[in-house]
Amino acid sequence: MRLNDFLRTVGKQIKTPNFLISRVLDRLQPYDIGFPLLRVGPAGDGGYLLPDIDLSRLQAAFSPGVASECGFERELSERFNVPAIMVDGSVEAPVNLPHDAIFEKVWLGRKTSVNSIGLKDLVVKYVGNDNRKLLLQMDIEGAEYKIIPFVSMKTVKRFEIIVIELHYLHRMSYLVKFLTEFFPTIMKLTSSHQVIHVHANNCCGQVTFGSRSSPEVIEVTLLRRDLFTEIGIKANLPHSLDRDCVPEKASISAAIMWEVESE
Repeated sequence: MRLNDFLRTVGKQIKTPNFLISRVLDRLQPYDIGFPLLRVGPAGDGGYLLPDIDLSRLQAAFSPGVASECGFERELSERFNVPAIMVDGSVEAPVNLPHDAIFEKVWLGRKTSVNSIGLKDLVVKYVGNDNRKLLLQMDIEGAEYKIIPFVSMKTVKRFEIIVIELHYLHRMSYLVKFLTEFFPTIMKLTSSHQVIHVHANNCCGQVTFGSRSSPEVIEVTLLRRDLFTEIGIKANLPHSLDRDCVPEKASISAAIMWEVESE
């Protein structure tokens, strides 16, 4: 049996040590870096908190994972004159697509193929090789762990702001998933960018890892490190602009991620 096949077979039997999970959760701790936050998009699901750093200077927003909601991209267009490049292989173009947006019915993939496009190729296709004033907003239902670890740091650093929804955090309990998906994804994102906000998507409850807990799904906002000079205190959560993604479900605060219960 090949090693990969063996790991897939036993992957759900080997549990991740809690101290490793704690280290990853600590990498996601948001800090105040001197910029206030503003909300862009709907009041509920599909709206995100961004740093107030003159968003109008951004050349484009790349938004893999569209579904039927484009309120975030519409507000970027109407309020800040930032066009969006949107890709999603599961849907047709939203009916209220902003006038300056581009939509491709294609999957974001690890690399470009017949039905998918790699992130590097997507960016180069629409803005060339040099621009570093970009925004990435990614909500691709768990596929982020199959893609982000394989994106070059050069491509990651082209985005001033990254907003990413991280799904299925309970799977960090499985060592193979942790080592091959969660750890490389979060380390890749936080090596060049600082987490400045985390919002709990209250769609799916929360999970527990020993003395630590976490929402099952979180929305993370990161800012590239060359855009600020100092890291301040830990950010207070929830933020006053946070809103529940699912109003009919109980609220969850992302602050539980850094509350350690005595064992």
